[in-house]
Amino acid sequence: MKADIRKFWLGVVVVFCALSAVHVGAEEESKPRPGEWSSPRIEGYGKVKPFDGAAVPIRPDTVYSIVFDVRKTAPEPGDFVPGLERVARFLNLAALAKVPEENLKLVVVLHEDAFAAALDDTTFHTQFGRINPNLDLLTKLREAEVEILVCGQALAHQKIGLDKVIEPVTIATAAVSVLADYQLSGYALIVD
Repeated sequence: MKADIRKFWLGVVVVFCALSAVHVGAEEESKPRPGEWSSPRIEGYGKVKPFDGAAVPIRPDTVYSIVFDVRKTAPEPGDFVPGLERVARFLNLAALAKVPEENLKLVVVLHEDAFAAALDDTTFHTQFGRINPNLDLLTKLREAEVEILVCGQALAHQKIGLDKVIEPVTIATAAVSVLADYQLSGYALIVD
């Protein structure tokens, strides 16, 4: 009887150790290895490679208050705006560095040619002959608590109705007022 109990507990210990090893192995596989591309925060956009010991790393104890000045359109009409991918890349780098979400205060302002990223599919299709390729990325950025604004003046100059702006984007009076206000509030400026 004692031998059966010992075999039972030995079996329990073996199964527990095996499951623990599988769990630890799965955690290790989910971590990007040095030199491998990954997008840990904004999946599919802004892929990054981790580098141990690189100069000027993103620090988890720093509060990053940044306003991204996004002006340029995509090189090809069907591509997403490269300045938006830069925001995704920053978020992915911050995720690799384990920066707490409360330390990320990011704002994007779309203006000049990049205003079109904020248009609904129907309006974008009318202007460019295809659906808006930026919607997925804009939605993912908004889900990551990035504030996304479009310049109302750019919309007015293009004679675009305010009702043509997609949901994750807020209409601002002007890009210049956004950029001035956030910089006066201590935000760093990144220009595309």
